[in-house]
Amino acid sequence: MPFDVTALAEPNRVAAVDRARLTLAGLSVPLDGLAALAAKLLDAPFGAVCLVGGDADTIIGSYGLAAQLGRGRRIALEYSLGKHVVASDGATVIPDMAADSDLADHRQLTEHGVRAFVGAPLHGPAGEPVGSIIVADNKPRQWSARQVAQLEMVAEVLRPTAPRTPAGALPDLELGPLLESVLEAFVAIDIDGALVGMNPAAEALFGRTAAEAVGQPISDLLTLEGDAARQRALFAEMATTDRPQHRALATGRAVDGREFSLDAYLTCVPSRSGPLICGFLIDTSEQAEVRRYAARQGSFLNAVLDSVLTGIVACDPNGMVVVANRPLREWYRLPDDWQPFDLGAASTVAYELDGTAVPAAETPLFRALHGAVVQGQHLQIKPPGRQSRTFLLNAQPVRDGGGQLLGAVAALHDVTDQMRTDRFRACELEVVRTLAYAKSPTDAIAAVLHAMAATLRWSWGEAWLLAAPGGRLQPAARWLADDPDDSCRRDVRWQGEALARQCLESGQAVWLGPTDVGATPVRPPGGALEPRHRLAVPIRSDGAELGALALSGDEADGPAEHYVGFAQAMAAHLAAFLARHRAQELRAELDRSKDDYVALVGHAVRTPLTAIGAYSELLRDSAVSWPEDDRSMLEAITRNAETLRAIIEDLLDLAAIESGHANLQLVDTDLAPLAREVMAAQAASAAANNVTVVDRVPDRLPLHADQTRLRQVVENLLSNAIKYSPEGGEVKVYASSHDDVAELTITDAGVGVPTEEREQLFRRFFRASNVINRGIPGTGLGLALVRAVVEMHGGDLIVAPVPGSGAGTVATARLPLTPSPGDPSPGPS
Repeated sequence: MPFDVTALAEPNRVAAVDRARLTLAGLSVPLDGLAALAAKLLDAPFGAVCLVGGDADTIIGSYGLAAQLGRGRRIALEYSLGKHVVASDGATVIPDMAADSDLADHRQLTEHGVRAFVGAPLHGPAGEPVGSIIVADNKPRQWSARQVAQLEMVAEVLRPTAPRTPAGALPDLELGPLLESVLEAFVAIDIDGALVGMNPAAEALFGRTAAEAVGQPISDLLTLEGDAARQRALFAEMATTDRPQHRALATGRAVDGREFSLDAYLTCVPSRSGPLICGFLIDTSEQAEVRRYAARQGSFLNAVLDSVLTGIVACDPNGMVVVANRPLREWYRLPDDWQPFDLGAASTVAYELDGTAVPAAETPLFRALHGAVVQGQHLQIKPPGRQSRTFLLNAQPVRDGGGQLLGAVAALHDVTDQMRTDRFRACELEVVRTLAYAKSPTDAIAAVLHAMAATLRWSWGEAWLLAAPGGRLQPAARWLADDPDDSCRRDVRWQGEALARQCLESGQAVWLGPTDVGATPVRPPGGALEPRHRLAVPIRSDGAELGALALSGDEADGPAEHYVGFAQAMAAHLAAFLARHRAQELRAELDRSKDDYVALVGHAVRTPLTAIGAYSELLRDSAVSWPEDDRSMLEAITRNAETLRAIIEDLLDLAAIESGHANLQLVDTDLAPLAREVMAAQAASAAANNVTVVDRVPDRLPLHADQTRLRQVVENLLSNAIKYSPEGGEVKVYASSHDDVAELTITDAGVGVPTEEREQLFRRFFRASNVINRGIPGTGLGLALVRAVVEMHGGDLIVAPVPGSGAGTVATARLPLTPSPGDPSPGPS
């Protein structure tokens, strides 16, 4: 609702306010008690009696208000509720300030959480509105007409009907119906401590009638300020000084002997018989029980907070740390009898993960105190003399039901171990990835050192390798934090040899912490600070020591075994890489030896064989007249020379294919007639072994292939089938095409291949044990050559036992009808 407050500064009204201030000061009614009475009548938590001047609001009676708004305080008009009552000069009812466009931004709402109020004006002798009596609540509510009438009745008590009573005159204390209707106990006590009056509420409180209690010492009903002596001193002070009002704590005694707590709002007022101490008594025993319950709950909560592993810290609205559970106290080394301290005055112990210091005003708890909600912030905490730990922090402000700020709370979860594990895991993945692409041991070792030192956040790392098992230790790679490429400090002395040697001599990891290296860093003359932690682990493969990794740095955020385990895992990866690299070197050396062997066979053996073959042919022309035995020996020489030359040709051919020196001459050809030509060529061999060759080849099977190489495939597969078939056996030759693939399948009923030897079938010179035992001749090169040729065409070769049979072999060569230009050449067997 709109309010016209321009009339507040009208001079006549301001003068009336000043007169009312003097008049009300002389009333016998306790204004604090009257504010409490009004609040209780309307069942509200706040009450106030105020005078509204031209530029400020003076509170002359209060109940339940915040300290900064309490009795005797002058508050600026923008905080005043009474100004609206004075401006309207009538009962003012506001169910919800937040819903009123004119009051939605009022300071009492935004800063103190007041949501609803009702007010009745106070008038001067001439009827001028000089102030108001206000009852307020921190939640929206509907004020009834009866409640408004009750408040107006209370306000009417303070309406001055005449000028202030001159000194010596007796004010009228007969408040009659008002005191009898209120719910709060009211008592009047003379200066000697005798009860002179009480209302029905007081009778109900103490269980005695006024007739029974009046004239008796007040100490029979209650004890003020702890004892009778202090009570007499209080009454005397109130009667003789300019401070006639006092709030006291008292202990009441009912007629049945039950004791209870009281809040006494006392005012010294004049009467015909002398000064009287008048007081409203509020039974606070229930509040005391609530406080005791809260204390018990607080103890329970403290026990719960101390039992959790997460650190909990809380501060009040003034930034004073008032809660710190056991994990937090232990971490910060706070004594058990620690006292609240100013959060803003705390020394800097928080750092970002990159090491940047975080001022106290930017910590999560301080930010939450200013309204921020902090979720999932990582900080490093390093109290003096402690290792740093990494925490995950959540913080938020704490408010009551009305939105009033009570403080802030933060939870600190120690994630040091988790983050260290994540760092170690990420480093291991990086090392594995790096070693997969490393081109040399030097590159690999340097990369591993870099990854390890960066993960541990240490200053240097070195790798030392043994020249040979048990040989001299030699430096292999080095990484320095301030020179990661090791390019600017070639003069820096290698530091890890002694540590690496100690590691290899003991055969296990070496860890030297601050107590081993030195309790504090040591600065050698003209040098840098010595690191506080050193670590060395052996590089071991198949039980053999290859060398050692040595690293050093200042910080270690966990136990030694974590660091040792991490370094051992990295050393194991590096050892596996070095072993693989050595195996590759040996394989390359073996390949070179094989090439040398093939070259030897090709040049040193083939040349004399050619001469033997040529001279054998010449001798055969003149051997017609030779004796039969001589001609047989010459035939044996010629036959074995041809066999040996065929073996050498196959071996050289296979070597050329495997090395990539052999090229395909792809042309349009037809597998069907080519297969029949080979079958015709080997008909004599089949007849000699009493083997039948069955033709299952179609009339045509065109494909794009190297015709000469294709003939090799058919010849080798068919000759093997005939050779290994039993006498009277049958060899079947099939050919077909489907899905752009040509298939040549040759089936025999021969001796087959033992299951455990099938994986070695395509190795050069391999011959199955059952073939060797039966004395069947052969070189073991045929299938290796066939597979190499088939794979050159982009196909594959499958050799398997005949399904459902204990003997026999099915050999299937699958060739693309049109080989792709990018089909790979076969690799070594």
